[in-house]
Amino acid sequence: MYFPAGWVSPEYNLMSWALSCLQLRKYYKEVTLYADSTAANMLIDTLALPYTNVVCDLDKLNNYNTQLWALPKLHAYANQESPFLHVDGDVFIWERFDEKLLCGSLIAQNEEAATDYYERILESLESELSYFPPEIVAERKLNMPVHAFNAGIMGGSDTEFFKSYSAKAFEFVDKNVTHLPKINVSTGPGRKNISRKVKRNSPVRRRGK
Repeated sequence: MYFPAGWVSPEYNLMSWALSCLQLRKYYKEVTLYADSTAANMLIDTLALPYTNVVCDLDKLNNYNTQLWALPKLHAYANQESPFLHVDGDVFIWERFDEKLLCGSLIAQNEEAATDYYERILESLESELSYFPPEIVAERKLNMPVHAFNAGIMGGSDTEFFKSYSAKAFEFVDKNVTHLPKINVSTGPGRKNISRKVKRNSPVRRRGK
């Protein structure tokens, strides 16, 4: 938590987490924080943010490259057994999420289609990595524009999908560990081992480092 994570300074990062948590708690009775010990110490012990539950199990990811900032999210997704909504620490809500949204089997913030940004990332990965999931290989052979989904909020009722999705993502990373030094691992602000979950009807789940 002692890095800016894309903000001007670490203080703004912490302010973002605080505002996001307080707004979520304003509208939802249950907000769970998924964290490693460092994040839990800062967000819970020091800042006393009012999360209703804390799952401190992300230290197990500390052997991974710290720039793999999405891994804590994936771990949190995979551990859900009921409908959930994962919310990033820079998402601020001013009203409850639409109930129709929360009833979805798969939920994402928004679709991002045909961007040069994602195409350049995939091309750089293809030039250096040794393994790609067969689903990506098949999709690339179609020569179609890259489609992605922004995971600022993500979740849904199809928990089996998220278990499979997360397992494939970790396999992708694990089979390319020796190749990671060849690429710009992070396309984001760096990893913070923290995550939150909003439970449907009284939802929200988060993650942090």
